[in-house]
Amino acid sequence: MRGLYKERAAEAFNEAVLDYDKYKEEFKEWLFKEVSKETAEQYLRDLEQTIAGKKINDPHELYNIYKDYPQRHHRKAIRTFMRFLIKSGIRKKSELMDFQAVIDIPGTQPRPPEEAFTTDEKIIEALNSPKVKKDERRQILIRLLAYTGLRLREALELLRTFDKNKLEFHGNYARYPTYELKSKAGTKRTYYAYMPADFARQLKRIDIKETTVKGAKLADRIILPEQLRKWHTNFLKRKIKEKKLQLGVTAETLINFIQGRVGKAVIDRYYLDLVEDADELYTKIADEFPF
Repeated sequence: MRGLYKERAAEAFNEAVLDYDKYKEEFKEWLFKEVSKETAEQYLRDLEQTIAGKKINDPHELYNIYKDYPQRHHRKAIRTFMRFLIKSGIRKKSELMDFQAVIDIPGTQPRPPEEAFTTDEKIIEALNSPKVKKDERRQILIRLLAYTGLRLREALELLRTFDKNKLEFHGNYARYPTYELKSKAGTKRTYYAYMPADFARQLKRIDIKETTVKGAKLADRIILPEQLRKWHTNFLKRKIKEKKLQLGVTAETLINFIQGRVGKAVIDRYYLDLVEDADELYTKIADEFPF
């Protein structure tokens, strides 16, 4: 069977089925448009470590390489490279199915309920903790994450590239355009970061490395960045229900738009409704955040 793959590859393409070195530059250009800068750089490092310099014609060869690399990010890197080959028309999906089959991606374990969510009280505790209280940068970042529902990387890029002239004030709330940020989840992105106007006036350009605030490092294990995003989701759901807002879209779709989980097809069809609903929502709730 392995000989068949080699023979077919030689006859059909006169090149290896998987030749990372040959398509590296083209892949790199494509990759930075598909994922965040940090993820792209991680994948490129992983591929240099695993398949760079190799010409692979047999799924068993690929299996033998990756049996020593069980980490999720290594395996997502090679799966992404194969997706690029298919999307770019370099290989047919049927030609790579057996190669994809030998690269299992380990699942992530769900967080225990007590770790998945946080509360108003915990966020206030974090803001008043010694580590955060003496660090204005962390104060601003925590509030930005809670008020906007942004992903950590988006929030850090917003602060790193912040331009006060881009802030749009509308009474008690403000919004900041985020559609030009490079940080995104695949092809999904946020379009505006919504926040109370008083907080927006405190924003300034801040450069914080993700490694110093990721996970438990944000606030001495009191809260996590991803918990703030979940808290923001639940806060918006509760307020939409309390205010009995008449929306042009569903509450779930509106929250997904604000947090950057809506695909391009929905954006193209409902963009004006989504922005109008988000504006109305923050008019009603900007003064009701508990911190």
